[in-house]
Amino acid sequence: PQPVMGADADFNRRITRDEATKAAISRFKLLDKDGDGRLTLAELPKTSMQKILDGEGDERGGKGRGRGRGGPPPRG
Repeated sequence: PQPVMGADADFNRRITRDEATKAAISRFKLLDKDGDGRLTLAELPKTSMQKILDGEGDERGGKGRGRGRGGPPPRG
């Protein structure tokens, strides 16, 4: 998937240990918001399910099931 392809620095469709390590370090630094070398739950992005359970809706803009943006299309 995408994270694996993103680690392929020389685009040869293979991931070396060095490429994987560099990608992991880069991703860790992105997640470590306060730069303390540790990841806490507060620093990690919420999953789609966590957002739904917290009442934040899903990534398509809706809240739970439905048509994404708040209901059926206008009649017309």
